[in-house]
Amino acid sequence: MTKNLTRFLLPLAVALTGCSQGADEPSAPGTGDEAPKQKVEVALSRASAEELQAAGISKFTVFIYHVNRREYTLVEQKACDATEGRFAVDFPLGETYVTFAVANADNFTNPESYNDIAVNIDPMAKQDVWISSPTRFSSDKSFETLDIALRRMVAAVEFKTAEETADIAATGDFDRLDVTFNHIATSYKVNGGEVNDQSLTLSLDAAADFKGGFTTFPTTSLAEHSTLVIDYFKGGQKVNTSASPLETSISYEAAKRYTMTVPVKQPDFVETPWRSATLIPAGARMKVTVEVAPF
Repeated sequence: MTKNLTRFLLPLAVALTGCSQGADEPSAPGTGDEAPKQKVEVALSRASAEELQAAGISKFTVFIYHVNRREYTLVEQKACDATEGRFAVDFPLGETYVTFAVANADNFTNPESYNDIAVNIDPMAKQDVWISSPTRFSSDKSFETLDIALRRMVAAVEFKTAEETADIAATGDFDRLDVTFNHIATSYKVNGGEVNDQSLTLSLDAAADFKGGFTTFPTTSLAEHSTLVIDYFKGGQKVNTSASPLETSISYEAAKRYTMTVPVKQPDFVETPWRSATLIPAGARMKVTVEVAPF
């Protein structure tokens, strides 16, 4: 990666304390021991370290970019030990940098570009990801320690039916649900917090008790709230569908758990009313209900 660094960037030497540099990561440029430097300790906050350890996360990755006017150059991508939680960096004096950290994620798009780097997740893996806010600083000897605070950046979503699995099976109307969640996010741009907007389909049957879940990055920046579309199958054939997208009136927030309960036998929810009597108990709420709780 050295050949990509601008000639204006002075050498950056990192003392490895609890960190390792991969073979395909950018290496520090040159030697230049004569250039004046400032030693800075990059430290994971105590609260972040405790949260990662409680979740069984042993590593986090630090990205450091050199700033030259509007140009950003990746100079370090370090995998660090969450238990140690700190390492020392020798920065050339008089330079400007921006840094952030990510934990429990290894799928990045455009990591060489600070303006474009995005963290990606597989929603079906229910992956829990932590990301820090980008921090801009100058190597001007005004500080000695740079604190990094990570926060959980995903929401967990669970779907279940209002009816019991045995009651659904007794009607014989369907044996599988394909539940499509609209307006979820599987990609998060660190610079600015922009997320993508996509749909995800869960295929649920009696073996899964018609329950399922996924993770998503926060969708509060999207214009649309979450909606559901349910397709009903029996013997592999589609036998019914939602009359329209089911409104939830929510956007997903980071570090929250959402449990959606849907009366899938509710006649008003489907395009073709069921022949069998509704299984919803008298007085029950005939709509999608959403329970929200912190992690």
